[in-house]
Amino acid sequence: MNQMWLLAVLAALSAMAYGYEKGAPELSCDDMKPRHGADEQVVTNPYYIKLSKNQIRPGGKVNVLLTGRDNFKGFFVQGRVGNKAVGHFDVAPGSKLVNCQESVGNAITHINNSYKSSITLTWNAPKGLNEKVIFWFTVVKEGHLYWVADKSDVLTVAEN
Repeated sequence: MNQMWLLAVLAALSAMAYGYEKGAPELSCDDMKPRHGADEQVVTNPYYIKLSKNQIRPGGKVNVLLTGRDNFKGFFVQGRVGNKAVGHFDVAPGSKLVNCQESVGNAITHINNSYKSSITLTWNAPKGLNEKVIFWFTVVKEGHLYWVADKSDVLTVAEN
């Protein structure tokens, strides 16, 4: 009986250490923490977001490239105005949409934990939005090695 208990504990700890291989849960929407059971990194993030444009019109689209020095296993990305997730993503290969803050598809995450060198995501601005949007992103290199809620350069969504 002790061996069964030990195996159950080890399985639970293993799941915590390696996190969510199928992507970030809705529970991560506000703080963007992956719930991997380890502390986030405080050293400089080796990953970054590069936007295809720095300005779009309301209702327009922008490509969001997540990349860095090393391959990574997981990601979670939102476009935000302040602390509010806005807009929505198109589903990209190897990803799924997450519904945050009572909106549909305003965040995106991985669907498997295989290594990726980069991923290009397409974000759609809401019609009528005239704001500065910043993409918040969490990147997981390994289950215990991740950076939380880093930020992109500003995307201006405006009529002119």
